[in-house]
Amino acid sequence: MAIGLLRASFVAIALVVGVTWALFFDDPWPDRKLITDFTFIAPYFFGGSLLWFVMEKWQPNIVLALIFVALGVLFHVFWPKYLYGPMLFAVPLVCIATSPIIRLPTLDRLGDVSYGTYLYGWPVEQVVNHALGQYSAPWTVFALSLPTSLLFGWLSWHLLEKRALRLKRTSFLQ
Repeated sequence: MAIGLLRASFVAIALVVGVTWALFFDDPWPDRKLITDFTFIAPYFFGGSLLWFVMEKWQPNIVLALIFVALGVLFHVFWPKYLYGPMLFAVPLVCIATSPIIRLPTLDRLGDVSYGTYLYGWPVEQVVNHALGQYSAPWTVFALSLPTSLLFGWLSWHLLEKRALRLKRTSFLQ
């Protein structure tokens, strides 16, 4: 660390490249349950970390988004079985979500469901995947997990988080 080689961004990039390289040239899970296998999930996690580092330094732009859309479509058409091709669509999604021009509808009237949805999303996904069977289709798991996770996020906000934040405003020093 003293010579600057082990900065967080360098380590994140090295992990993304290393794990993706290993998975790109090997088939590490012939008969294993994919969704709980670290070697399956790791590139998504490290790819998201890399995206955070990249977006922190450079503002998202339409040219970058279109390049990644084109790459994503090419992977989908010519290599549809490659599991990590959909990650290419993360850049355009971030560009849309952070765009000052495109205004997405807010969910404020539901409350702040973001943390609860994040918190319960993975366990819900695991339960849905287990209930559907070992090799369930990712889009089916997603389609069932997202509304369930949003419901749990909503319940968490209204039954726990909102009430806990009220306690934060109470001062015991008065």
